[in-house]
Amino acid sequence: RCTLPKVVPAGLPMNGCGRLQELKQQQGGCHEQRRARSMSPGRTVRSPGVPVALSIRVLYFSRDGAQADNGELLELEVLPDLSAEVLLWKAREAAGVGSKGKLLFKMRPLTDMSLSIESSGILRDPKALHLMLSRKHRPPEVADRAASVAAELSAAMALAAAEAAARPPRRKKANRPPSAGSVTSGSR
Repeated sequence: RCTLPKVVPAGLPMNGCGRLQELKQQQGGCHEQRRARSMSPGRTVRSPGVPVALSIRVLYFSRDGAQADNGELLELEVLPDLSAEVLLWKAREAAGVGSKGKLLFKMRPLTDMSLSIESSGILRDPKALHLMLSRKHRPPEVADRAASVAAELSAAMALAAAEAAARPPRRKKANRPPSAGSVTSGSR
């Protein structure tokens, strides 16, 4: 339990007698405990000069309804006061796509690109960023990996279909006779 700080009367000299130091030492333990409890990870304030690490996954999509292909994972270290627009340009530069692509946060486009990454909430989940590109910009190794995954999936689906065909068909439940409690009323 923490006690209230002691108030020093207004007329006492504070500079030469060391009394202020005594009060600070007496109160120090209490304030340290309170500070340690109140500094949760969500409440910590980052200093503006310390860079933060962001992970941006590149996704290649098409409008034909096919599933998007995963590209590389870009690791960037940026300052928290950097605007989202500058972050987009850095991500495009790291992916080598020129001026193509949109930046998504939690799979939604960022609405205000002039906000800093700290004020737009990106620092709360720094791994929820994606750079969305058209499928025509995907490198050959991503296309090859997507083709091999599609081949594995189709083989697994064919195997599941063969297993389902080998199983005997399900038997339908026979209609149960009416229970003794369901009697029709025959009042004549």
